[in-house]
Amino acid sequence: MSDIAHTLFSEFEGATKAQWRARIERDLKGRAFNDLAWQILTSGDPLSIDPFAHADDLAGIHHEPITTQTSGNAWAIGEDIFIKNNDFKEGNQRALTALEGGANALFFHLESYPVDNQLITLLENIELNFIETHFHIQASDAMPLSFLKNFKKIVFEKEKNVEILRGSVSTDSEGISEEVLIFFKENFPLFKTITVDGIPFHKGSAGVVEELAQILFKGEKKLNALKDRGLDINFFKNNIQFKLSVGLSYFVEIAKIRALKLLWGNVLQAYNATTSVPSIQARVSAGNFEGDANTHKIKVTTQALSAVLAGVECLTIDPTEDSNFGRRISRNVQHIFQLETYLDRVADPAAGSYYIEQLTTQIAEAAWQRFQEIIYL
Repeated sequence: MSDIAHTLFSEFEGATKAQWRARIERDLKGRAFNDLAWQILTSGDPLSIDPFAHADDLAGIHHEPITTQTSGNAWAIGEDIFIKNNDFKEGNQRALTALEGGANALFFHLESYPVDNQLITLLENIELNFIETHFHIQASDAMPLSFLKNFKKIVFEKEKNVEILRGSVSTDSEGISEEVLIFFKENFPLFKTITVDGIPFHKGSAGVVEELAQILFKGEKKLNALKDRGLDINFFKNNIQFKLSVGLSYFVEIAKIRALKLLWGNVLQAYNATTSVPSIQARVSAGNFEGDANTHKIKVTTQALSAVLAGVECLTIDPTEDSNFGRRISRNVQHIFQLETYLDRVADPAAGSYYIEQLTTQIAEAAWQRFQEIIYL
């Protein structure tokens, strides 16, 4: 804090949490302060959340921003491209429309691995060096080497630098061969090759502790699989990505994502790996959009803001209506966050908030305890 700021604040007397609480209780006019607390369900006793946080709660605790970025909070704007009936030409047109509309992370959902000309058609006129390219293959085949080699060939023909390409390849299969892992690492070092899909565990804010514990358990199994193969976890840990669903409880979702970053560091330490902030893709799911579409647009905006403030690397907002207009609105929500509110310019914008820091700590501690219970079941 600058000397000028010290001088300005010296004119005001500080207030302790006890003093603030006394004022709150007076304003409640007989209603008990503890009635304002709310609870998060856990496998044991519910987690009681104090509605009022103060600097006194964090006395002696120094909270650093939870981020790998030092000068900002940049994230990629994602959009889903579903390839139906192997219509790769239509998929390409949808992808180009998304890019023209400001998306910079394409999520191709494919029924099977595209072969030679199919992949060329899908990626036509797409500048791969400037965006993220994610492929999710529904086929259970966990040996996509032919696809990867074809992708590499196309990139070379486009005279692009393979080593700076960003994206991922994931399948419905849980396993991935050592041969594929090594191929990725040697040829696409910035691609995410191991996906921890936490979306199925999302049950709303009431189940956030169990959600985090199950995600950690699934991620830990991925690390254990690497260890069992004799592979260096430090070598592969930056190629792991987490996929999360973002719910409606604004502060809980911010704290959930920040807590996952802290807890994954604990898991890495348990495997004697250096800690690092994990790569997190967040999704605001449309769910069952029944009723007024404009109401849902407001809901997804607040959900998206939770993800952004928590510092995800990529955010995809399901359109509230399946149309070009709906997809445009979903992209523009993120454009407003970046171009008008500048939320991409501050590293970990939620850091330092007494309430969010306290909530992050409470959720993280409860989730870690539940994770340990699952491990030793």
